Parts: sequence; C-alpha cells; structure tokens
Amino acid sequence: MNRLEFLKECAILISVAQSKSKAPKGESAWSIFDPDFTSVLDFANDIFAESRSVLNKDFKVPPVDYTWSDNKKLGNVLSNWLVSKCNTQGFDWQIVNHTQKTMIECVARNYDKTVWIPAESYWQQDYLSSYHKDVRVYERYDQITKDSVLIIDLPTRGSLQIAQDIDELFDLCDKKNVQVTLDLTFLLLSKSYSINVDRECIKCINISFSKLWPLVAHGYSIAGYKQGFGPHRDHYNLQKGVCNQLMQLMNTYPLQSYVEDLENKQTKWCNFLDLEPSDCVLHAVAPEELRLYWTHKYWNANPQLEEKQICLSTLFENEDMIKRYFNIDLSGRFYDI
Repeated sequence: MNRLEFLKECAILISVAQSKSKAPKGESAWSIFDPDFTSVLDFANDIFAESRSVLNKDFKVPPVDYTWSDNKKLGNVLSNWLVSKCNTQGFDWQIVNHTQKTMIECVARNYDKTVWIPAESYWQQDYLSSYHKDVRVYERYDQITKDSVLIIDLPTRGSLQIAQDIDELFDLCDKKNVQVTLDLTFLLLSKSYSINVDRECIKCINISFSKLWPLVAHGYSIAGYKQGFGPHRDHYNLQKGVCNQLMQLMNTYPLQSYVEDLENKQTKWCNFLDLEPSDCVLHAVAPEELRLYWTHKYWNANPQLEEKQICLSTLFENEDMIKRYFNIDLSGRFYDI
C-alpha cells in the first residue's frame, strides 16, 4: 500500500464514521453532511485539506461567566500565557467575534488609504475586496507605498513560516508610516517562531483560538489595539460575556504544554507516513503525490503559491480507530501494511 492509498482509505473510514456519528465532527458547516455515498466521498476528498483544530475529547469548555471583567485583566492573562511567543503589552485587548471582521474594520477605518497584503495571503483578498476596496498584493517590500495599510498573517498561511527578514519589513513600515495589522493565529501553533510586536508601525494584532482549540462555534478571537487606533470602547460589548471563559481556558491549558502534546502526535504520524513535519504542529509538508489533500487547494490558481501542506488533525482525532482498522500500532511505516 502506498502513502496516497493509505490516506484515501483513512479518509473514507473517517468520513463514513463521521456520517454515522461514530467519529468526531468539525464544527464548521462543511463538516456536516448527509450519510449517502456521494456526500461521504466528497467530504473524504477534502478531509486533510481543511486546517482546523483537533477535536480533543478531553478538552472541556468552561461555562460562560457573565460576571463583568475588564479588558485589562484579559490583557494581563494573555501576556503571561503568550510570553514565549509574543510580547502583548502595550495593546488594549478586546473579545471579537471573528478575525475577518477585525480586518474589514481596519479597511473601513482606513478606506482612503491603499491596503497591501503579501502574495501568500491571497486568501484575504476575496473578502476584503468584497467590501468594495481594492486590495493590492506585493511581492517585494519596496512596493509598499507611504501612508498605506499592511495586513499580514504571521506565520503566513501559505508557507506557515515567518520570513527571516521580517524586521526589515517592519523597519520599512516605520519609515514609510505604514499602519500594520497582524493576524497571529498560526503563531500559537508554531514550534519555533516568536515575534517582537513592540514596533511603532504595528497598530493592531488579531488572534483566533479556533485553530488551537475546538472553538469554531464559539467564535473566540481577540484583537489588541494600540491606544487611539481601535474602535469605540463599546463596539464589542456583546462579546464581553465570554471574557472570563477565555481567561479560564488560558489558565487551564498552558500554551507550551498544549502545543508540545500536539507536536508529539505530529512526530508520530509524520514518522509513520515518512513526511516532513511542518513548523505548525497540525501540518506536514506534503509531496506532489498528495496534491489531492493540499491545504486550501481550491483557493488559489497560482502554482507559485500552492500550499504543499496537509492537515493531520483528523488523524490525531481518530488514531485509535485507524489502528484497529489496519491492525497497526504506528511504530513502523505505512509501506509495512
């Protein structure tokens, strides 16, 4: 059995089990499908292409606590929780319902300015353009114009890496008075990257927890704003009911140990499949033979930007079922089956 055949059989196995509620389901709409053959097959074709969190049966979401808690306390808890990855002091933090909404808000607040995104963040262009805003893509830093806005995810979703010369980009933005909005969602899942956001140009930081924890249905995201840059203080009042809940999650699940547990799973599966682990603990670098399952394969028509990664979340979730089905213990290699 070759690697693609093994993953195809796993995909069908997991999809059939999900259709009969015998395996964990993702929280997104595309994870809910009819148990007929066509629907199961369609879902199986995409099952490793969706970047999502691991549905850990031991993960517990605390009850919502509507007791008032100010955003300063949230910022202090976040600062301690994220200390190994990013310095978050100097920002005012708020609960938001989606990182994309914060990006759109950034565009709306700077509608008269040119908005730039890197080529690897092509996925942001569609929904920002839907706001009737011309979003420009740069391939070289010197293309970014003065007094403009830069929106960038770090690590970039395309490569799940951070460019070695990223400080040169921030130096240029400082010099050209470019306002930078960062999406640091995948930084939470990185094994090696950290970033210094104590820069004049960085005005807003977005972090979604839905890739780290199974919280898509809850819409857990936060945004940090430099003073004077953010929205009206009451803009997100409807979301403040989950502030205490999110702080409880950070206290219960320390970032470093949670990511290390995922890294152990990643190492086990990458060894078995003979794949190179990605820096993001949910992914593996995938060769051409696994193109069927490449992440975000439908989002981009530019071969230069193809994301040669597959998401391992469903393998992590269904490891026991897969071992029983194939009668394996994952100590060998896929070609031993």
